[in-house]
Amino acid sequence: MVITIIFLFFVKIVYCDAPKESLSAIKDLFNSRVKFAFWFAAISLGICDGFQSDFNAWFLDDLKASSFEVGLAASLHFIFSALCFFIANYALERLGYSVTIAAGLALYSVLFVGFSFAQSAWVAILFYVIIGGVFAVFWTACVAYVGSIASPIGLGAAAQGILNGLFVGVGTGGGTMLGGLLIGSIGMRVTYRLFAAFLALIILLFLGCQWQQGGSDESEAFYRAVPDELDDADE
Repeated sequence: MVITIIFLFFVKIVYCDAPKESLSAIKDLFNSRVKFAFWFAAISLGICDGFQSDFNAWFLDDLKASSFEVGLAASLHFIFSALCFFIANYALERLGYSVTIAAGLALYSVLFVGFSFAQSAWVAILFYVIIGGVFAVFWTACVAYVGSIASPIGLGAAAQGILNGLFVGVGTGGGTMLGGLLIGSIGMRVTYRLFAAFLALIILLFLGCQWQQGGSDESEAFYRAVPDELDDADE
């Protein structure tokens, strides 16, 4: 460890000179109703995902699930999520960004309603596994969409950082705290239904922004490959 620390003093890190307009260009990530609706939808699902990630295990415990069943649920949740990352691209190619994101919000809402009425631990486990796959497809759509709007203006890395910061920091963190407060006040099942209603409202707002924007931003709604800056330079 001492040798490693010594060698750290000889490490030279070279940074690329970023264009001076990078900070001012960030506003271009929020300069349309469609883009703003996307960021709002991402934060909203982050809030709900933070709630379900931290409290689904508690709900399984309330349903008298054994420790093995809780562990199995978590394992299947992440395994199914990992598998769905491999097929997420097919959903994007066929549905586009807007429909994929709206479908993710809708499925979360439906699954939350399902959780609120579940009386069997195995039913709740099934919902928990499915929601892992829904998250994988939704998150892939978010990352791809941010890449498509940020790469042309040279903000690919910055935009991905903003996405993660808003989704995890504001969304997941806020959802965990809000979920805990609501469960203490109105109970677990009603909290699930309240989050489901919240997502239903977000879906209406999200789709409303897409329709109001009309065909002017059609390219923002459909999946496309992130442009290669080297290819653009050659042209």
